[in-house]
Amino acid sequence: MSKITVTVQIDAPAEKVWETIADFGGISNWAPNVLSSHSTTPNNGGVDAARHCEVAGFGGVDERIIDWEDGSGYTFIVENIGPVRRVFSTWAVSAQDDRATVTTSLDISMKFGLFGAAIYQLVARRNFLKAIAVGQSGLKQYVESN
Repeated sequence: MSKITVTVQIDAPAEKVWETIADFGGISNWAPNVLSSHSTTPNNGGVDAARHCEVAGFGGVDERIIDWEDGSGYTFIVENIGPVRRVFSTWAVSAQDDRATVTTSLDISMKFGLFGAAIYQLVARRNFLKAIAVGQSGLKQYVESN
């Protein structure tokens, strides 16, 4: 597995940031690369909540929460997308005085052995880093302006 971790500071209370990301099906409200999203389960948060996203330049993605720490973060899983076997995506929010720190970590497992590892190094890693940066930037802008 390969791991990527990126952190952003948001000029807003951690509670406000948490309220935004805890609306699991509403990611398209703040992530510019997510064209549309909706919950696919009756629960919109907590373990086993799921959503479907249409991602710009990529298509449809189904995601399911596997770990939930109310008020501070969650981990969701995405499986079997092209050369990617699975991605565990963790979003964690912590307070720093009157600001929030959001840390996004991806644990990525590729298919196809050495060929998949090469795809990761040559293309996928850069695309994952860009997707996190766009998502975190969109979250920052959304929370700070609302």
